[in-house]
Amino acid sequence: MKRICNVILVLILVGIFFFWNGSEYGDTRVNHETITFVRAKVLKVLEDHREEKYPNLYVGSQRILVEMEGEKYTEPLEIVNILSTESSVPVEAGDRIIVTADEPEGIEPYYTVYNYDRSMPLVLILILFLTLLYLVGRKQGMLSILALLVSVYIIFCLMIPAIYMGASPILMAVLTCILCSVYSTLILYGYTTLSKINLLAVTGAFLVGAGIFLFVSRLLHLSGYQMTDVEGLLLIADDTGMQLTGLLFVGVAVAAYGAAKDVSVSISSALEEIAEVDPNADRHSLFMAGMRMGRNIIGTMVDTLFFAFLGGSLTTILIYISYGVGPRQIINSNLLAVEFTMSIVSTAVLIVLVPITSYISARYYGNKNILH
Repeated sequence: MKRICNVILVLILVGIFFFWNGSEYGDTRVNHETITFVRAKVLKVLEDHREEKYPNLYVGSQRILVEMEGEKYTEPLEIVNILSTESSVPVEAGDRIIVTADEPEGIEPYYTVYNYDRSMPLVLILILFLTLLYLVGRKQGMLSILALLVSVYIIFCLMIPAIYMGASPILMAVLTCILCSVYSTLILYGYTTLSKINLLAVTGAFLVGAGIFLFVSRLLHLSGYQMTDVEGLLLIADDTGMQLTGLLFVGVAVAAYGAAKDVSVSISSALEEIAEVDPNADRHSLFMAGMRMGRNIIGTMVDTLFFAFLGGSLTTILIYISYGVGPRQIINSNLLAVEFTMSIVSTAVLIVLVPITSYISARYYGNKNILH
């Protein structure tokens, strides 16, 4: 049976790949055929006309000599690096950068500095992170990375293309959370009772969360057109039929998924330990123990999610204050309605997850019902 399930799970991942590979999405609004991004090294700064307008923000220009990667770039190129408040990438000799090369046929090519080449520092940081994870977590740490990679694969190869091409965002968000939960729990815990409880609890919590989202969004008159990037999203919707209604819930689901899985595993594993220590523990006592643990967990998780969403909108709040926006205007703004909805719904998912996990765990573990 386990072998059949493993084959099915592998086939699902393969099917997701073919779905992603056959999806015609992206590149619908801008023609990038003549534009490439090329790695380059700054050989010399020929002229430097920059000034520090703000701390660590330079404006002006630089004329630089760069060595581009690639067979067709046989000679060093001179590039004028424009520094502005919107895009400021000051460079020194020896810096590695990414150059935007616009090379249309029959027209003189145009080169600009896109940004610093961060690929090697990112790889180095990732290696240090993986090393630390292995030293502390050993095998379980490596399995957690595998589970994370599978979840990222599902999000980027299934959920995002499907939503982009017009699938229901709420349906895809719930389906993605279920699939991610299936793969991550099986990778981390195998075919155990803990995996069953986690899958059932997370699925139930996100189904309830979807209902709460629909209720709150209708109550606050949120249709998806109040998001900050709605203009760009509308252009995509015109081309692909993407549904803006429900996109907010996708953000909620992705943000709350990790915390939800953490809450579910923490409660169910603790109740399993209690049941093993006290085989005579009945379902009611286990349920109440799970509720007590859940209350303690909720206190920190609510703060975590709330301040995460608040941090994302902090710059906009500062701009509101600079314009002298009053409390009544802020309270009734689209920004507050969107952030409030995301915070409330994500927190509600965690809250309902506590009794759901406690109940399911008590049903499995109560009166020696520990099934592996």
